Amino acid sequence: MNFYDFIIHLPNKVFFPFSKDDQIYDHFQKTCCEHVDQNLDNINLCKYIMSILDREKFINFIKKKRKENPNSYSVNIFNNLDESLKKEIIKFFKDDKKINKVSSMLGYKAKLRGVTLLVNFYNENTKEIEGAKMFHRDSDSLQDQIKLFILVKDIGENCGNFYYVPKNFINDTYRLPYEDDRKTMKVSDKWRNYDRTVKMALSKFKTNPNDAIRKLKGKQGEAIYIDTGKVYHKGGFVDDKNDYRVLLQAVYTPHFSLSNWNKNKNKMLQFFQKKLTNLRIKLRKEINIQ
Repeated sequence: MNFYDFIIHLPNKVFFPFSKDDQIYDHFQKTCCEHVDQNLDNINLCKYIMSILDREKFINFIKKKRKENPNSYSVNIFNNLDESLKKEIIKFFKDDKKINKVSSMLGYKAKLRGVTLLVNFYNENTKEIEGAKMFHRDSDSLQDQIKLFILVKDIGENCGNFYYVPKNFINDTYRLPYEDDRKTMKVSDKWRNYDRTVKMALSKFKTNPNDAIRKLKGKQGEAIYIDTGKVYHKGGFVDDKNDYRVLLQAVYTPHFSLSNWNKNKNKMLQFFQKKLTNLRIKLRKEINIQ
């Protein structure tokens, strides 16, 4: 596994060398996540967004999405924003300090690949145990990637909270087994686990699940940097009929990377990305939770 990762990351070391901040790198690589409780820049951006998008606009976005798909529980509204607001958000995530911080976390020179403004909402047609609402690691990038999530408004406990298990509790050289009832699904769907499986795996490592499974507090501007390919995480289930979660997401990958976020149209590269990503998953040691 270590040799395989060395090979797939080698082009970035050769063609995009980066003088990383060792303190940031060493700290991040232990957990592959960094929780930011309070940050004034984050809060100011979120307040600015909420001053432009009122409740009526959010409800209209939700109604339109549900009309298009009665089983949906989230909608990305970033492309529906005014150009000035989109530019302001992109400028925020492209800031040199952020790029350098993310690059130091990865150990490679990183590039902003995409931004979404995701609204999760209540839908009686959906259930808590499905899709990204189950614990999973992302399989949409061959190389490591950082996703920066920022809560745009306060949320309650029943409004799509975000949960994660730092890498030091379940190292990325291991993976949870595929659930019996999901083995026939495509990789992006079957690589999702029930809470009980995660808790049993943590018990195997003699870890109290209550200590290992972390969650956001739900405060406006609260953020988390996370390597979503290495850290088990879940979120987005809204059980509150009168509320909704608004989440900013920025995705960073190394300059040379095979990722869905790169919007690469080359069929051959897409093929190799899928095959090599599947191989990377299979090379991990499966945790025996019996």
